[in-house]
Amino acid sequence: NDSQIGLFGWVRGTACIKNVIIDSSCSFTGYNRVGALIGVIQTNVGASDPLEILNCINYADVTATSGAAASMMGAGAKQYPYFECMNCVNAGKISGASKGAAFQGWNKSEGGNAKLWNCLNIGNVSVLDGNDNLFRGNNRSIANCYDLTNTGSQYQGEHPTWKTADPLHSGELCYLLNNALREDLKSGQNKGIVSYKQDLNDPNSIPLPIPNGKVVYQRATYNCDGTPNGEVEYTNEETAVVIPPHDFNEKTGFCTYCSKINENWKSPEADGFYHLSTVEDVEWFSHMVRDAKHGAMKVKLDNDIDFGGVADAHLPIGSSGNKFFGHFDGQGHTIKGMVLTTGSKLNDR
Repeated sequence: NDSQIGLFGWVRGTACIKNVIIDSSCSFTGYNRVGALIGVIQTNVGASDPLEILNCINYADVTATSGAAASMMGAGAKQYPYFECMNCVNAGKISGASKGAAFQGWNKSEGGNAKLWNCLNIGNVSVLDGNDNLFRGNNRSIANCYDLTNTGSQYQGEHPTWKTADPLHSGELCYLLNNALREDLKSGQNKGIVSYKQDLNDPNSIPLPIPNGKVVYQRATYNCDGTPNGEVEYTNEETAVVIPPHDFNEKTGFCTYCSKINENWKSPEADGFYHLSTVEDVEWFSHMVRDAKHGAMKVKLDNDIDFGGVADAHLPIGSSGNKFFGHFDGQGHTIKGMVLTTGSKLNDR
């Protein structure tokens, strides 16, 4: 009849718990705030010093007879923390009397967006309240997470278009967990995040965030942007990835297949400036700044540039992330017919 049940009962911010496996021979039952790893988390610490849970795996059953239950964290207390739960797997049965979730039973996260990233659930979860079977609460950030037991309306995370009939055992899911990460998650490697491993010779194996094990590789024929072209298979044997060259359009400077910019399409002239004469030149310059991060370019216009009054034909030069800070000399020439209305091209790009 007690609450705050788990390997850890109460945990505050700045704590780091990682590389822990809770075996199926364990079980955790309590009144409320029940977790295999942590019963309750309590802190008002913000993003600069969050609670960290990394590379943890749960196989145990977790039950709350009245309140919230989950594998990694039962629930938050009065002061709700900013936490980062990354590279974690739940394979246990989670049963909450009124609130159940695979990884975190409830969290208000007043200190900022709590993060559930790169996690996998293959354990059954009940009782669900809405669409929150992975992580209940608000101010949440969920990325590259997969739930293979409640994949209908209860699904949370990024749902891929599966390339194999059995993504869990074929190696596809393991590959995605390692290679479909957001850039900010990749930068977290210095926190000790390990890669997922899986032995594809074992038909019962699942992806696990462990330091030792068999790496999963993708075997396919690839397009110039690195996407597979046709059938894909996964293997524990390291395979060479051959990416064909881009097919750059000589008139626009972009790949005809994937629209990647050819950074060498134009070169500075003797005066050190890029000289632009056409609409295509200007749009190439815009992408050099926005996409290729060449914000310090020195540019001169050699002609009037007429966009022909076509709405959204121009992509503004510079973005919030990649600003222009170079030298632009119009040399007295005129920009004509530029109409920016809906921003649709910005969204497309």
